[in-house]
Amino acid sequence: MVSSPRSRSAERLVDIIIALHRNGSVNRNDLMRRFGITERTVYRDLQALSPLIEHDGKGQYQLLPAYRQSCCSSCHAVNDETAHD
Repeated sequence: MVSSPRSRSAERLVDIIIALHRNGSVNRNDLMRRFGITERTVYRDLQALSPLIEHDGKGQYQLLPAYRQSCCSSCHAVNDETAHD
């Protein structure tokens, strides 16, 4: 089954959010290379995520503080337990 442009866009947005959670920030040039998309498309994707992200003025985007995962000692304990299951 061929995925539609809409589903590819949705998958890309999810992948960007995952990258933000993992790396803390993303660079629009890296996103263009990673997904093989144009500058216009990356701006469109970042605009779609604008309620969740902020731009630092240097080409980097990061999640707003309210959407960042906070880690605490109990989180690490839970992650350690599930890693051994």
